[in-house]
Order: sequence, then C-alpha cells, then structure tokens
Amino acid sequence: MLVGPGGTGKSFLIDTMTIKIQQSLGLCQNQESATTRGSRHTLLVKKAFTGVDASNIGGITLPVALECAGPLMLKHMTDATLMGL
Repeated sequence: MLVGPGGTGKSFLIDTMTIKIQQSLGLCQNQESATTRGSRHTLLVKKAFTGVDASNIGGITLPVALECAGPLMLKHMTDATLMGL
C-alpha cells in the first residue's frame, strides 16, 4: 500500500514500478497499456480506493477488484481481513 499527501509522486512511483515490472517480464509497454490498462485481465493489477485514483494509475477500484475475486471469496472474509486490504 502506498499512501501520502497529494503531489508527492505516488502515481509517478506506481508508473515507474509498472514499467520496470513489464520490462522484467519481457512485456512491451505499448502492448501492455493498450490491452490491459484498467483491465481486470492482466498480470499486474493496480488497485485504488477511489475511481479518480484508479484512473490516474490505470487501475481499478478496490471494490471492483474484490468483485472480480467472486462473491464466495468475500463471503468468507472477516471484517479484519477486508480492513487489511
């Protein structure tokens, strides 16, 4: 989890880390961003608490990420587990 006040470079750090991960996996940055930016079907899933934040990093919101995992998974999670996410 990456937290901090606005303007401190959180999105820049996430973008830089994304590029480095893509390079280490041998993925072309243009291919990855064109096919999976904001998609649920990717090797790297970037999550954020709000839609604006998710849009800034090419990710999805935490509720959408949990929805993708399936209702069965959520049913068995405790409140403490969800708060830890």
